[in-house]
This record gives sequence, structure tokens and C-alpha cells, in this order.
Amino acid sequence: MELFSQRGYYSLIQYCPDRTRMETANVGVLLFSPGWSFLDVRLTSSFSRIKSFFHTADFDAGRLHGTLESLRKRIEGARPETR
Repeated sequence: MELFSQRGYYSLIQYCPDRTRMETANVGVLLFSPGWSFLDVRLTSSFSRIKSFFHTADFDAGRLHGTLESLRKRIEGARPETR
């Protein structure tokens, strides 16, 4: 049985509310395989861990959700055409 192998890449998508502290939380992952013409993104649907981790009263879940949705749409728009 022959296995097909293609090179693939990933990139973590992180939320960093305060750049001076350099603390981040992973909110998604970008997956890319040029050989398979594959590009996809997976984002978190819950911000409860972010709220508890950063202990910030001024956390705006709606704003973060909007930013992630905008990112999702840009990535989906950049998908290569499937072969």
C-alpha cells in the first residue's frame, strides 16, 4: 500500500491583550498544504478560558469574536482552488 505524503504547515493564532506583558492565549490554528491546495482555519468558539486566564474586567468578547470572524473570512477568501 502506497501512502501519499504532502508537506503541510500550521500556524497558531493567538490573542495578546497586552503586548508589554507578552502573554498570549491560543484562539485558533491555520492549516496549509500547497500540494493538496488546502487552506483552512479552526477558531475557538468559547472565550471563557481567555477571560479566566487574563482576569481582565474590560475584556470585550464581542470585539474578539468580530475580529476572529473577519480573519476567518479573509482566510477562506484566500483558499486556493481545488484541483
